[in-house]
Amino acid sequence: MGKNAYEIIGTSRQAVEIDISGKKRWTIEQDAFIKDKAEHILKILEIRYKGPNRNKIEKEQIQEEASEIRKAYEQIKTSEAREIYNSILEEQAKESNKISIPREPDAYQILATSRMQINGGTRTEAQVDAMLKQRKESLIKLAQKDLVGDFRKRQQAELEIHQIEEAYEKIKDKRSRIAYDAELIEKDERRRKQNRENLLKQKYDKRELYDERILDLSVEPIYTQFKEPVKHVFYRKDGTPVTISNTGEIKYRNFTGVFNSSINEYKVLRKKFGKDVSDIIYTNLSIFDMSIDKRTKQPIVNSEYYEYVLNELLSEESIEGCTKYNHGYVGTVEKDKDGTYYTTFSNKEELSAVMKIYGEKDKKRLEERGK
Repeated sequence: MGKNAYEIIGTSRQAVEIDISGKKRWTIEQDAFIKDKAEHILKILEIRYKGPNRNKIEKEQIQEEASEIRKAYEQIKTSEAREIYNSILEEQAKESNKISIPREPDAYQILATSRMQINGGTRTEAQVDAMLKQRKESLIKLAQKDLVGDFRKRQQAELEIHQIEEAYEKIKDKRSRIAYDAELIEKDERRRKQNRENLLKQKYDKRELYDERILDLSVEPIYTQFKEPVKHVFYRKDGTPVTISNTGEIKYRNFTGVFNSSINEYKVLRKKFGKDVSDIIYTNLSIFDMSIDKRTKQPIVNSEYYEYVLNELLSEESIEGCTKYNHGYVGTVEKDKDGTYYTTFSNKEELSAVMKIYGEKDKKRLEERGK
């Protein structure tokens, strides 16, 4: 999802609704704040447009940016418009179902440019240095006009001037830019890793469903390890083999108190970055539905089920998430009314039985270390 209207004009919904001191803005103050932001960034674009040696392509890009800003301003300039727009944002957030760490504006953005424009242009290093210095001075001069306004405007202007000066110091010359670019790359990598971690946690962390009370406390779940499990070889879309072995079973009492429910344990062996890796997972696979023709390596019983299990249920992301958070419980496969397969964690008894067994194993390991 791209930038929303607030981000396009250089702010956020929270900054519009709450001022720098933490006080909630009145509607008229919100309108004025948004107007100031839009006008400010449009003035910056005007300075860029009128700048020396500006070619036709650059001018067209600036005009497109200005058009985008005016459109964004129209979407949120009044309380009525914001009410509609905010409801759209909330719906989009629900649909995307993602946790993401917001990206703070970097030094290039504060000086109304980008790393790509600076590093990918045809200017010499000396020209870039001069351009950044001129831009810093122009932006500060623009912000200084608000130093004679009311307290709110002065406070905002002082903050902007400080940010501009701080940003300029980070990228004012080639040496500074090299160091700062390396810092940005490292931050982006950390941000990507954290976002991935958040997504995995949201999708696969089902520990909140663990409930020991739903098991019969008088009888612990029973784990049985199979001595000679049969190995079955299957193939992902890209042709890489995946070997699945039914290595064990956990039996537990269901909600009726009958000791006849179970969840199977499987060892999944495959190649990852050229190396053999294996993980233990718990689910309700149907090996019969996974049957393939050994000659063609194609499924012969249930191709939809086969494709779902190999490329969705047992994807690297799924295995990583379930082993990290649920002791390998990857959920159970069910079929929707339209014939689509999906994974559910709705069976709390299965998850609780797996976590109970592993909880007992962890407890024993800790006791043995204590000895």
